Amino acid sequence: GRTGAMSGTSQAAPHAAGVAALWWEKVRTDTFERPKPSDVMSLMRGRADFAALSPPRDAEVMGQGLVRAP
Repeated sequence: GRTGAMSGTSQAAPHAAGVAALWWEKVRTDTFERPKPSDVMSLMRGRADFAALSPPRDAEVMGQGLVRAP
């Protein structure tokens, strides 16, 4: 098969979904309650990181930044 670099939302979505699942489980474990999707989204946005991107990118290109797992 062919290999190559890919980018875009079709590549970012599965990674962001996986990190969302990790945050969901962390909140559930820490609070013993079912997290609200809005709480998980807030955690993900609050922990997004632009500083780790190399080379630095414009916010318009990178959206919310690099997603970070708990």
